[in-house]
Amino acid sequence: MDRFDSEDQTAEVTGETRRHDPTLRGWRYYAVLFSLCFALFLGAIDSSVVATALVTIGAHFDDFVRLQWVVLAYLLVDLGFALIFARVSDVIGRKWASIWAVAILTVGSLGAGLSTSINQLVIFRAIQGLGAAGVYSLPLTVIPEITPAELFGFMSAVSGLVFTCSSILGPTIGGVITTQSSWRWCFLFNVPCGVFAIAVMLATWPKQDIAGRITWSQLDFIGALLIIGTTVLTVFALQEAGSDTYAWSSPTIIGCLVGGAVAAVVFGTWIWFLSKTPRKISPLFHTRVIKDRVLLGAFLVAMLSGYVLYVILIELSERLQIVNGRTAQGAGIDLLPFLGSAAVSSGIAGFLSSGAKNRSFETITVFSAFTALGCGLLAFVSKSATVPAALYGYQVILGFGIGGVLVSGTIVVKLSASQLDSASAQGVQAQTRILGGNLGLAIATIILNARLNVDLNGTLTPQQLSDLKRSLNSIGSLDPRQVQAVGLSFANAFRIQLVVCLGVAIVSLCCCAMIWQRNPRTFKDLKEAGG
Repeated sequence: MDRFDSEDQTAEVTGETRRHDPTLRGWRYYAVLFSLCFALFLGAIDSSVVATALVTIGAHFDDFVRLQWVVLAYLLVDLGFALIFARVSDVIGRKWASIWAVAILTVGSLGAGLSTSINQLVIFRAIQGLGAAGVYSLPLTVIPEITPAELFGFMSAVSGLVFTCSSILGPTIGGVITTQSSWRWCFLFNVPCGVFAIAVMLATWPKQDIAGRITWSQLDFIGALLIIGTTVLTVFALQEAGSDTYAWSSPTIIGCLVGGAVAAVVFGTWIWFLSKTPRKISPLFHTRVIKDRVLLGAFLVAMLSGYVLYVILIELSERLQIVNGRTAQGAGIDLLPFLGSAAVSSGIAGFLSSGAKNRSFETITVFSAFTALGCGLLAFVSKSATVPAALYGYQVILGFGIGGVLVSGTIVVKLSASQLDSASAQGVQAQTRILGGNLGLAIATIILNARLNVDLNGTLTPQQLSDLKRSLNSIGSLDPRQVQAVGLSFANAFRIQLVVCLGVAIVSLCCCAMIWQRNPRTFKDLKEAGG
């Protein structure tokens, strides 16, 4: 029996009901697509827009010790709830889940922009992260569902372009806002944008929503808690130990690592238990989703490419500022070659697999090779204080690879998952991509601080080194010889970070082999099957 012919029996086993055809057409499709892409833009840009404002925020509150929590609170909550939001939408519907996600992001942004203390800012950043988890994962779940098969290439290119562009534009916009206005507008600009997105959703979304698969009593709350524990505890331990906030041997770090590992084992056992026989509770995702070789390969590629993307966006911007003396605004502008090539490859990837033939394996493999090549070239770029001209060309190669991989991965999941598993599979892909990005940033921090300890021992005092790790603003208090040593150390760290990214990209390229199929499903097959 074909796996796509057995959905009715599978629905009976899980207790989930089949939904009406969610595909939209005509003006309503484009209106809903616009609202979801706009929400995705807000969610993606919000994850990086604050990066260039951190120094200004720390100076405003005169608190650099807790400043990292402005980023960490957002990332941990975002990471923990990405998959959960997709599953909640199976209860309350895609429309209202999307609206609530934007509303939570908007409220969190308003509170963050009006915060009068660093503690308030951290709390509202966590609320922002909760909204961003839905604003990021739900569009990637819903857009493939509402798109007619003949427009899927177009949709893949558009959604990939929106995500890539907004992620890269974040530091640029943050730098411009901080330079030309107040850091508060890095958050407050979300308020009118969020209200606009909600208004469009209310006005255009059809009354018949995609809901009713499960009820609240069937929602897997235990699995949700376990996945939060797994991801949050692990990333928290890596980030805090890597930034020297806690020693690796401290009870806090050991406890978090052990707790994360235990939660991961229990989560896997729990999902297997719920998937094995009919239960009242419906798992966050069925084990068949990760048992499928093609889907598992797509998830691994998503996680590994997310690692590379997040490291490049943050660390390359930081390198340009510290090593090459660029302003935050200038560093953002220097990332535009990456943005442009990613936009081009997003369109190419969607076009190549949108016809009668499924070329997703070929495209994701080729684009993964470009990603690895770009990482390798950037790893050995000159350490000179002037921006090497080759840096822009290498960005083009890497951006071309990353943009194509993101879109190709979405196509693989859409064509490989059954209709019943489509939403959960898209949710898993979103979760793994965020997880990879967070792991990448944590490991990049570990590498940077280890390099600073080795290179600057004896050049900076212990207090100066500690201040540098807490805030780049402390560079202004160093003498020229120390500033030069700091720049060289950052360049050394960036090279190691990119070598690690190269290894990650090569592993991702190898994982592409899992996606190969002799007779892959096409969009024509999807259209004939009503998917």
